[in-house]
Amino acid sequence: MAHYDVILINRSLSHFRVPLFKGVFQQQGWPVLVAGNFPQGQDSDVEKYANEDWVLTEDFCFFNNANTCHVPLFKIIKKYHPKVLVIEAGTRMTSTWLVAFVFPILRLFGWRLPKVILWGHGRQISFLNSSLKLKLSVILKKILLKSSDGYLAYTQPDAAYLKQLCPTAVVDHFNNTIDIAPMLKLRDLEAHKKEDAKHILMVGRITDDKRFDDAIRMMPQIWQRHPSAELTIVGGGDQLPAIKTLAGDELDKRIHITGAVYKEQDLAAYYNRSQIFWLLGAAGLGVNHAIAYGLPVLAFKPNDTSVEAPRHHPEITYVVDGKTGWLVQPATESAMLDKLLEVLEKPSVKEIIGAPLYAYAEKHLTMEDTIQRVINIVERVEHSS
Repeated sequence: MAHYDVILINRSLSHFRVPLFKGVFQQQGWPVLVAGNFPQGQDSDVEKYANEDWVLTEDFCFFNNANTCHVPLFKIIKKYHPKVLVIEAGTRMTSTWLVAFVFPILRLFGWRLPKVILWGHGRQISFLNSSLKLKLSVILKKILLKSSDGYLAYTQPDAAYLKQLCPTAVVDHFNNTIDIAPMLKLRDLEAHKKEDAKHILMVGRITDDKRFDDAIRMMPQIWQRHPSAELTIVGGGDQLPAIKTLAGDELDKRIHITGAVYKEQDLAAYYNRSQIFWLLGAAGLGVNHAIAYGLPVLAFKPNDTSVEAPRHHPEITYVVDGKTGWLVQPATESAMLDKLLEVLEKPSVKEIIGAPLYAYAEKHLTMEDTIQRVINIVERVEHSS
């Protein structure tokens, strides 16, 4: 059985993480270990890459959903004898709790265990409107920072927040986990847009927190000012038929709903023909896509504690107000509508802000930088006492 000095552990082999895991292995020989039995219907390419050298698999024990699982951590340690583990820090994964509470006790009794770097979120934005949940989250984060050997956050603000919680902890961040190189090559692809149309783009899995339904309901107010404006929604999910029904007679006229699109060249056509990337709900990896294509992002401002405000994913950090897009506050439909209409009034809005967006993407969001940051924190932890 092969031994590895470093192993990355993740529940799934999501397609957007493949370049990261593959790149780390190519540079350092560190494989990723994922659940070989990840629930069907979820985002995992494990069957596609299961025989590749950079992928290891073990059966995890899943409880009712893809997020709650037992990770066979001790089996992995016994089998591969790693010196360092880089583990996804999911609070519904038993590995997180083992690192927080069991590993420190075992070390007191002389057990030789690998060093552990956790990677995950910083401040739990989804708990901002619950003081009790937020307090419990802060307590758990402090425990994890003290019991692990390092923590890799998704954004620089997340890393700064964690460093405040535990100044002695080894903390770093990476800015991105998707490969934007193909997007940079395709961003000048012919857009095939209507000359007089204002194209608004929304991309993501069709779920309640994305608020695609509210966007469709707001379109008549936009058409009063811009009759030729068109909304394109790219994404799949169980709610796709309901969204199409809501579009009514405007479906395939001024509202386009494509379903899931995975080929980058097909996605490029939608990004390149649009003037703005609209986020009425929670921000996700679509932000990275938009910025790579030079498409400004319009979203509600993060850290808004109001009930109406979306609970953004870390990618909202890349929306810099006035530079890579615009952030709206308060989190109301009327405030969002006012800003969207203002942006649509601007002539050639994408051309005005596009160049700074290109520069931002190439400086902050490259996969090479992400891979190097993973390598850097592992080397720091390996050489620490």
